[in-house]
Amino acid sequence: MPPSQFNRTAERGQALAYEFGVRFGGAPSAFDAQAFDGVVNAAAAAFRAPDTGPLASTQLQPHLFVMDAAFIPVRKRPICDAEAISCRTVDGSRMLLHQFCGQVELYTGKPAPFEVMTEALLEEIRQIG
Repeated sequence: MPPSQFNRTAERGQALAYEFGVRFGGAPSAFDAQAFDGVVNAAAAAFRAPDTGPLASTQLQPHLFVMDAAFIPVRKRPICDAEAISCRTVDGSRMLLHQFCGQVELYTGKPAPFEVMTEALLEEIRQIG
C-alpha cells in the first residue's frame, strides 16, 4: 500500500496528502496497523499534550516502527505505548539530534560529535521540560 496520511481535520489532511503525493487515509481512528509498517506522529498537539496521541494504544501492533517528531518531553505517550508492545521506536529527540548532526557535518565537512551533541540536547530538554 502506498504511504498514507491521516489527519484529525479532513480538509487539511486531504491538502497535505495531495501536496506530498500520498493517499489520505482519513481520521486517525481509521488507521489499521495491518496495512502499514510504520507510523510517524507529527501532530503539533504532542508538544502541548504529551500524554495524548493521535492513535489509541489498541491501534498499535508489535510489527510497527513508531516515530514521534515532537521532542519535549522526550518520553510521550505514543512512544511509551509503542514500546509497551515491543514496537521499534524513535523519539523526537533522536530525529532532532540527527538533523543537528547533519547540519554540523554539512557546514564543517567534519563528523559531528554525536555523543557530545546527544548529552547537550538531552540536558537542554531536561532544563526546558
